[in-house]
Amino acid sequence: MSRYCTLSYNQIVGGTLKGSGKIGINAEGATQSSGPGVGIVSVYDVFRCTATSDCLFERIGVGEPHGYRSIQFPNVYLRVGTPADYADRKARLNGQFYTNPPSSLSGWESFVSDSTDLRTGMNLLKSQQHGTYLQWDPSVSWFSMTGIFPNAIIAMEKSKAAVLGMSDPNPFSITEFDVETRGTNGTYWLPSRVTMACFTRPTQLLGITGVAGAKWAEGPGIGSTTCTNIDPSAPNVQWDVIMKGRGLISFRSVANPNIFLRMDGRGLTTDSPLPSGGGLVNGQFFTDTNTTSTSTWESFTAMPVPLNASMRVYYVRSLQFPKAHLRLGADGSVNCQSGMPGTNEQMLLTGVAGSNLIPVL
Repeated sequence: MSRYCTLSYNQIVGGTLKGSGKIGINAEGATQSSGPGVGIVSVYDVFRCTATSDCLFERIGVGEPHGYRSIQFPNVYLRVGTPADYADRKARLNGQFYTNPPSSLSGWESFVSDSTDLRTGMNLLKSQQHGTYLQWDPSVSWFSMTGIFPNAIIAMEKSKAAVLGMSDPNPFSITEFDVETRGTNGTYWLPSRVTMACFTRPTQLLGITGVAGAKWAEGPGIGSTTCTNIDPSAPNVQWDVIMKGRGLISFRSVANPNIFLRMDGRGLTTDSPLPSGGGLVNGQFFTDTNTTSTSTWESFTAMPVPLNASMRVYYVRSLQFPKAHLRLGADGSVNCQSGMPGTNEQMLLTGVAGSNLIPVL
């Protein structure tokens, strides 16, 4: 069964849990499959900021040892670097890039979870390569104005007895959950035909206009997207989900099946969220209505947001512009958003009557 999870740092003071943060990895542009790893792992303080889709992982392997594959960057697996890699001689979490899914992970990307109860019911997480337990570096202060601690520094403790004997062990722990389990295979699924709306405004549906009669592709795309209160049975607000493999999907208009949703994130001029978003979301024409060869401009990843187990809520992220997420504004605007996605980027994908469930990952 596929298992999806978050990994947390837990601040324990005097034997009592005082704070918690989610582990997230940013590995944009990573292609190097050897050397000291890729990307930057940060800890997101859940009391000061919203953890992003960077914080979702898939557990690889049923038993021990096992690994963690990033959902946001599906070629990247969590890795524990050696202290010799860094000037301060302290280990750090980062990632390792694999061009193709590996038949087995190396020790650097392999972990063992220990179910020992640490008075708080947490698991210990151990590096297979180093044979040491992972802890937050006690020299790092638990305070940040942004609530984000980049380049997570790890204290490596060889003795489990020593960890258990600490009044403030500050361990890393694992919270696992199933995502959209169907039957017994535990695969992550999406309906084959959906409507799209912001999670907080479920009746304002994403649609597209101005594309009827299109006969060829155009450089800047075609038509205009809308976000209005409309009957969900209207074909212009229904989208077929086209699987492209390796977690990538495209959205094809039901009303105009030669038109695929397109995102242009060049208007995002900062890594931080913009007050009203930016960029352009429209459509693009393809002759083959069943194509899986849409370009990177029409290709997306749908990252699960564990808000409500009965609803399919996702961050829809552009492949061409990795910092750009689909945004539906309260004023009906449709565009992109950079930086940490918020409520306007939480997409509710609702299956249309008669649609099938199809695997995404």
